[in-house]
Amino acid sequence: MFNEFVIITELNKCVVILHRFEEAISSQPIAFAMCTDRARLCGTLLIVTGTVLVLSSTWSLGIVGTFLGNCQTSQKLNKSIDQINLNSY
Repeated sequence: MFNEFVIITELNKCVVILHRFEEAISSQPIAFAMCTDRARLCGTLLIVTGTVLVLSSTWSLGIVGTFLGNCQTSQKLNKSIDQINLNSY
């Protein structure tokens, strides 16, 4: 009984938050220059270009190298991680 009450309460909170968010967004002024097909195409191209750059750098450097530096840093980190004896914990 208590679980159902919590679930219903949380769902109601989500509905209220979504409604208030929609009201806030719809009350904002509209920049009509940004509603053209050319502006949408430009935005889409920028997002695609950024995604390609991020994915290619992640592919080149690896996950550790992407977030911690260059390939040398990731190789040093991988060596130090390999030296940790996990059985001692």
